[in-house]
Amino acid sequence: MKRWIVMGTFILLFVVACNSAMRGGEKSTALTSDTPNTLKLADGQLVYDLSGNWSAATKSSCGNSFNGTIAITQKGNLILGSLQSGNYPVETNEMIQGTLKGAELSEIIFNTRCGLIASDAEILKSGTVIDISTEFQYLGSNIRWDSTLTKQK
Repeated sequence: MKRWIVMGTFILLFVVACNSAMRGGEKSTALTSDTPNTLKLADGQLVYDLSGNWSAATKSSCGNSFNGTIAITQKGNLILGSLQSGNYPVETNEMIQGTLKGAELSEIIFNTRCGLIASDAEILKSGTVIDISTEFQYLGSNIRWDSTLTKQK
């Protein structure tokens, strides 16, 4: 009987460790008052505080790379980021828009050479990294931009 208990415990620990490793051990959807880089909204909801300057690095599926600085302003759960400097091939400085729901970003729009495009985003490392994936068509080709924004100190 003890053997089965030990074996069951080992399997459970293995599954939990694998699940954490597959998620990078970083993503958490529940914010608490102890979570760093958060603020409490008027309705009591906790969200990440994403305001500030961010270093942005983007790699394109066609081999191009772009870098720059994006300043994010936050009003409640809404964010808006503008390009401060860099080599992004965009027509406006408006780079990112989105809505925060706790630890999640939704309704993300990221600026590409084809304008503002709906994107997928994930907040990592206690609100200090944002990964953005954007897919669009340009001159008849399917293009993917993988962008990482890292909060500057």
